[in-house]
Amino acid sequence: RDASQALLILAQIAEDRNDISGAMKWLEMVDPANQANYLAATVKRAQLLARSGRLDEAREVLHNTDVEGDDERARLIVNEAQLLRDAGRLDDALKLVADALKVQKDNVDLLYEHAMLAEKAGEFDLMERQLRQVMKIAPDNQHAYNALGYSFADRNVRLPEAYDLIAKANELAP
Repeated sequence: RDASQALLILAQIAEDRNDISGAMKWLEMVDPANQANYLAATVKRAQLLARSGRLDEAREVLHNTDVEGDDERARLIVNEAQLLRDAGRLDDALKLVADALKVQKDNVDLLYEHAMLAEKAGEFDLMERQLRQVMKIAPDNQHAYNALGYSFADRNVRLPEAYDLIAKANELAP
């Protein structure tokens, strides 16, 4: 039987007890044959390393992970960007995702992450372009409508459009 779920739970228990080395031990035992759980364990390992001040090691873990396709690679890139953002390296995070979008230009997860990073950087035009691209590619993506609507509302601009976007998001996911 695949013990991956149990190992992930044991890692979570160790993390909750602030036993980072114990959590890492459990995560390293997750079988790569179970790709979904292996990716989850890899991301968690990277997060724990970054939280321990070992950002470069965390990034290496993500870079050295074998993936089965573009969607999984994009997931690792999004997680790496979030680690960079959390470490105060917003410009590096923006560049990382922008470079990935050169290869996967229509990846919804990358576009959305790029938009959220752009908003954090105050690059509202870029944010809007990326979110509108998400809406074009995935018209049922309520997160894009919600994010753009609330961005407008928070900045007190284009309020009628903000209302329509938020209403659309609510319609898609009440």
